[in-house]
Amino acid sequence: MSFDTPSGTRGARQPRSGLVLRWVNKTAASRFRRTGKMMGLNGLILTTVGARSGAEHSTPVGWFPRPDGSQLIVAAAAGAARNPAWQQIAAAAPRFAQYQRKTDRELPVIRLVPRPG
Repeated sequence: MSFDTPSGTRGARQPRSGLVLRWVNKTAASRFRRTGKMMGLNGLILTTVGARSGAEHSTPVGWFPRPDGSQLIVAAAAGAARNPAWQQIAAAAPRFAQYQRKTDRELPVIRLVPRPG
């Protein structure tokens, strides 16, 4: 998946790797698997496949329910200037409104729809 929204010129720093990021993701994933929530946010584990490596990558993300049963996730990258490789939402989770204020790029919203069957 790629985004057709341009990168911004300002924004927060988004760590790509490191011990702290791995710990935070592991903690969030563990909590999402146990309770489905963390800090009042609905969570799921999004698994994608690397375009070049073919390796699976699992990332904990927050989601927002839609009346039709689909789910929305925000590709916010914590308000980083660049689009990530992977406004009902702002009302439901003010943290995302803060991410939008940090950057001048448009934050893509992805709609997840369950596969039939």
